[in-house]
Amino acid sequence: MLSCGRPFGEANAPLTKTTFHGDRKRLGWNDREPDLTPARVASGSFGLAWTSPALDSVVIGGTTYAPRIYATPLFVENAPAPRCSLDLAYVATTNAFVYAIATKKSACASPGEIVWSTKLGTADVAAFDGGMPLGVLSTPHIELAAQRLYVTSMDATAGWQAFALDLASGRIIDGWPVTIGPSTVEPLTKNGPSVFNPEPRAVSQRSALNASPDGGLLYVAFGGYYDGAIGFMVAVDTKKAKVVSAFAGQPSTVNTASGGIWGPGGASVDDDGRVYATTGNSPIDTRTLPNVWGQSLLAWTPLLDLSGTYTPFNYCSMDRYDTDLGGSSPLLVPDSRLVAFGGKQGNIYLLDRDHLSLVLGIDRLPERRAISAKSP
Repeated sequence: MLSCGRPFGEANAPLTKTTFHGDRKRLGWNDREPDLTPARVASGSFGLAWTSPALDSVVIGGTTYAPRIYATPLFVENAPAPRCSLDLAYVATTNAFVYAIATKKSACASPGEIVWSTKLGTADVAAFDGGMPLGVLSTPHIELAAQRLYVTSMDATAGWQAFALDLASGRIIDGWPVTIGPSTVEPLTKNGPSVFNPEPRAVSQRSALNASPDGGLLYVAFGGYYDGAIGFMVAVDTKKAKVVSAFAGQPSTVNTASGGIWGPGGASVDDDGRVYATTGNSPIDTRTLPNVWGQSLLAWTPLLDLSGTYTPFNYCSMDRYDTDLGGSSPLLVPDSRLVAFGGKQGNIYLLDRDHLSLVLGIDRLPERRAISAKSP
């Protein structure tokens, strides 16, 4: 079930959130919430406003699995719905369900009412992360102009798939889902040849989805569980419903961790359509090879041609101790040309994204314009 806290009034009116942290740049700033102070939260005016019915459990292999919500819920004011326009929260679960849930009383729905739900297949169960189904793990993305919700889910038979749902009804759009696996990714991989692990339980799609400014390209990032897969960024054409490009963290035919993209925010996208992501570790014995992009910030053109890189000077130490730079996702600082990101080691990096390195081989000289500051 989903529960919601009580708002304070019109000054704190809900704010539409169609993607992770609110926008393609992953800013996460809400300028319509000026007075959510500790004193207000502690007061009697703040508390439970409504609770939804229990979300769907599933039975897999004779075992019942309760739903879990890894993905950040999204929210749209005056969203289209089957009976009338509503304020809706969109929630996806590890059991491979997506829901639209009313958040405010109206003539056609009560707060907490499930307006529609869609099942995206039958998830397989992993032996890790608490032994739960690996259905929807990443935060979906909504394109209001197209009235679509994009979401990925893992099916026990089909593997990882990208879906486009009609925002008003939850119906799967004709031509979808798009299978994201070896046959669709490997032939289009830049920085290859490289293998996309065919075992879907070894491939982690935890990073939030994002899209190009015009909504024509959907970006789906992959890492690997227990160092069992090479990282990938995948671009899906939303009009043709097909994978059109991919970039591998390392040219390799061995399924071992290299450049996994698993931070919760996934890719950031600027107004020009340039795509940014941070990566995790690579095997230490590969770091003298060209185009191994573990522990790096990478920037791509919309179709995933590499256009800029930054790798910290201590990347070998980071690989050795598994202090992934990709533990967080890039944030594009407003009113500037700066990109900020961090990682497991506790550092914050601030870079001029117009002066990233264009050396795309084995040279790992640190970018002179980077500012690295130890976080508190």
